[in-house]
Amino acid sequence: MIFNVTGGGGTGLNFKVVGGTVQPANPKENTVWVYTDTPVSDWAFSAVRPGNPREGTVWFVTGEESTAPFNALKKNTIRLCPASARQYRSGVWVDVEAFVFQNGDRVRISEGLAYDILNGTALTDYSGGWTGTGDAEVSTSPMTTGYVSVSTDGTTSGMVVMDTPISAFGKYKTLSFTANSSQVARFQIYSAGGEVAATQFLPGGTSQVSLTIDISGLSKTETYTCGLSISGSGSAASARVSKIRLE
Repeated sequence: MIFNVTGGGGTGLNFKVVGGTVQPANPKENTVWVYTDTPVSDWAFSAVRPGNPREGTVWFVTGEESTAPFNALKKNTIRLCPASARQYRSGVWVDVEAFVFQNGDRVRISEGLAYDILNGTALTDYSGGWTGTGDAEVSTSPMTTGYVSVSTDGTTSGMVVMDTPISAFGKYKTLSFTANSSQVARFQIYSAGGEVAATQFLPGGTSQVSLTIDISGLSKTETYTCGLSISGSGSAASARVSKIRLE
């Protein structure tokens, strides 16, 4: 177990723990960022639950493997393999998102929980952009608007799709998304070659809905993208997706 009673890092450590809802600016190598609005009072890297936690204590559950292993000490004598993170809040342990900055990238250490493609904020695991195709008007700036959308005047058709295929689909069993559409629209998963791998129709209406697609049958080695499309049906319509998560 490695335990710190004051938060942050310490003399001789090869990493630093920070908390907050805003990604740290210019993080150093092996900065560990806990996405939380509860102040981090202290932390522990351990395979077993820490005793006598305080409000805000973060427990990094360690194992034999990790998406972001690192050496705990500058002399490289202790190897840490964090697999997930939990924070002690109001007397209970709560799962939290945590990331390690390594080689200029932000790596989620709690990958087993979920993979966010889109979640209404800049905090996503998918780092690629979105592209609009066809004649319909599209919004492809989720970091600014919190969603991607496509609209039609009734005579046009179009779609908005991830422009970078990712391999994360093969690691999870379901894709869940939150959307609303004023007419029937389609949310689809595509292989890297452009073939449709799965389709979920959005019902027409203004109410927001949460839908799930079974992706357990997708290839574990291929890459995929997903997108939202709408077709002109004689009247103006629009569709919007604000959250997409692999679980």
